[in-house]
Amino acid sequence: MMRKWKMAAMIVAWLLALGLWTGANAPEGLAKKPIAIVKTEQWRAAEITLTSTKSYSDPFKDVDISATFIGPDRTIITRPGYWDGGNTWKVRFAPTKPGTWTYRVTASVPSDKGLHNQTGQVLSTKYKGDLAIYKHGFLKAGDSGKYLSYADGTPFFYLGDTHWILPHERFSTSNAPGVASQFKYMVDKRKDQGFTVYQSEPIWQPHGGTHTGADEEKTANLSDGFTAADLDGFRNLDRKFKYIADKGFVHANAQVTWALDPVQYPIFTEDYMARIAKYWVARFGAYPVIWTIAQEIDKNMYGNYNEQTMGKWYAVGQSLADNDSYKQPIMPHMEGANSTLPASSSWASKPYHDGWAVQWQGNLSGMRVAKEFWNASPSKPAVLYESGYDEFWTDSRGALSAAYKAFQYGMYGYGYGAAGVWNDIYSQSGKPDDFGTASEMPDRYFWWYDGANLQTADQLTDFKRFYTSLDWWKLVPRFNDGAWASFKDTTRSLLSSDGNNAYVVFFYNSDTASGTLKQLDNSAKYEANWFDPRTGLYYLIPETIQATSSSWCIPAKPNKDDWVLLLEKQRKGKMNDKNKKNAILDSAIQLAIADSLLAEPRCSVQPGEQGEVPVPSLTWKFDEKTGNTSTESSGGGSPAQLKGGADIVSGGVFGNSLSLDGVDDYAEIDSRALDGKDQFTISMWVNMSRLPKLNYSLIGKEGGDTDNAFRLTIEPSGAGHFVMSTSGAGWYSTVAGFHMPLKTGQWHQVTATYDGKNARVYIDGEEEGMSGDMAGGLSVVSNPIRLGYKSASNIEFAQVRIDELQLYDRALTGDQVSKLYSSR
Repeated sequence: MMRKWKMAAMIVAWLLALGLWTGANAPEGLAKKPIAIVKTEQWRAAEITLTSTKSYSDPFKDVDISATFIGPDRTIITRPGYWDGGNTWKVRFAPTKPGTWTYRVTASVPSDKGLHNQTGQVLSTKYKGDLAIYKHGFLKAGDSGKYLSYADGTPFFYLGDTHWILPHERFSTSNAPGVASQFKYMVDKRKDQGFTVYQSEPIWQPHGGTHTGADEEKTANLSDGFTAADLDGFRNLDRKFKYIADKGFVHANAQVTWALDPVQYPIFTEDYMARIAKYWVARFGAYPVIWTIAQEIDKNMYGNYNEQTMGKWYAVGQSLADNDSYKQPIMPHMEGANSTLPASSSWASKPYHDGWAVQWQGNLSGMRVAKEFWNASPSKPAVLYESGYDEFWTDSRGALSAAYKAFQYGMYGYGYGAAGVWNDIYSQSGKPDDFGTASEMPDRYFWWYDGANLQTADQLTDFKRFYTSLDWWKLVPRFNDGAWASFKDTTRSLLSSDGNNAYVVFFYNSDTASGTLKQLDNSAKYEANWFDPRTGLYYLIPETIQATSSSWCIPAKPNKDDWVLLLEKQRKGKMNDKNKKNAILDSAIQLAIADSLLAEPRCSVQPGEQGEVPVPSLTWKFDEKTGNTSTESSGGGSPAQLKGGADIVSGGVFGNSLSLDGVDDYAEIDSRALDGKDQFTISMWVNMSRLPKLNYSLIGKEGGDTDNAFRLTIEPSGAGHFVMSTSGAGWYSTVAGFHMPLKTGQWHQVTATYDGKNARVYIDGEEEGMSGDMAGGLSVVSNPIRLGYKSASNIEFAQVRIDELQLYDRALTGDQVSKLYSSR
């Protein structure tokens, strides 16, 4: 009999539980208490508050709770809960479908009846607003793996704004007249401008900055453990995360702490970091987010971390993946592209790694970096997450053009950053310092309000409008593929196309030259427009375009500025009615377009038609030596003096080569051949035995800190740069960097040119970097040209072989450099 009563009791308990899981349909007589009900819209975060019946000495560690939600179609979502002070715990949940969701909370301390076995319902209605993230759902990788999409598969247009010092942005005050909230002003402005992503590093302390104002925001410092004292800092983040989410932004945010902290504080163990990451998911994971881990964490903060420390960060990534049932993208913030590419990423093999948050500086003219991300296998979304900040490392043109370059390269997303905003320069000019990072301060001071109102962000509204008028996710980057186009300037003419239905070319060359598009549909008619990225206006090219031999000669650009060409197959209706009503077109530009249609020859000079490679002025083949010298081949130059035991050895690109041991060897050439030149080319073949610990000066004419003309530098990653000084530009005032690292044990041709305006670096025949604008002739200095020399405190003797050093008294074209490389 006793067994029968026990069985009956078990059946009643089971029926009660079943009623809760199926929408509380159990008979009323079985219900012991009212069911907690929370209402929200689909994809919008709801909050469930629980009160523990026990007290804990360390609530952060002593108890864990999680809530399992079962919704329509038996969809199951499990959400961790978090402690919010005293006896209060909370669970945040965003229903992915409309309808009734039942939940049950379990606690690691079953005797805590205020937490364990708590049940209730979330009533979800269909979202009725106009914010895309709630109409379509949280993010994931798109079907092709090349872009991010919403949960329902709709492609997501990533346009971000960077706020590394988010916790300190004033929520309730502002020092700008008429602005009630610094934080809300910036969020609202970017919302109105069409931005879709808010990029932040919610770290606790400024990077050497001075945020100490009376209205300073609360922060949490987790370097001394997680205590109740940190909760006000999390509540400060709560209101900011919520405000960002309520505006419809996806919040690309880092977790735990500033990246360098784990090597400074013993408390940051793998377990502690994983636990904080779980808490982070619990608190913020019901909002639309992208998890970026930490500042420049992929691959290892430029070598600051060993495997033990990296294990701590991997614990963060694994914890995010384990605890986020929404599986929102995990895209670790990458180091600069000169240090980390897909092949060298330390995160790419992690099963939870969802995409590339690319950091690529400079003018982005080297296509091989973009090709590395586009061709990486398996395919993952890539976004240009961090590039040159507007009015900090670049100007408006550079910041705007980076957006177009990103999309033309197949990086379907752009993270804009403005001086004063990304680093939270709160203090006005002349006032006591109050800013978020000491990086390059005070030289690059820029008040936050001025940064928020730079014109580039308005121009990015037009950038978004341009691409969203197209099926941008179908645009495939053609790089410099001659089967699709032929351009005079292949590296600054970026083509992408949707088959032969639509062609987009971003021209950022410094003249009006264009080129020829190929593989057009001969049976179709096309319409062409020039799009002005500065004004957002389209200018129709007034001619009917029907391809002959599947190609079309593009008229000259309207002027020397950056332009976007759009060529589309004609459809029914008016395709050329692209501008807003009452748009006023520039008559001078219209006239220039009309004139370009009449110009002869119609097509610009194409690669292969620019002449053969000229004879170099001076060449050192390093094929023989006489004593401690190696002769210059033309007979008009000084021999190379072999110093410190430098030698000529077999196994060069052509014959023998110069060998330097990395201890004290170098070569010296007493030559003034390039002095004062406003055009020149330096080309050489190099084969490094090892990468530098500091830097190599492969070739330089320099005196250390002063009296410098040029240097070709290799950095520890194998990437590098060419720097020079002229009569019009100082030493290191502008640099031509290359991000594609040279490989050890392999011959590479490295070529640097200067055309009187820009320096360029080519690696193996392809342009990889270009400097900013310069002027004047190369500085005249008394120092000789040296190869592999320890020329400064941050330079070491190079362990390298060198062959075929050539100097030209002109700037070779890209086509000529390519021919020079292929002549090997």
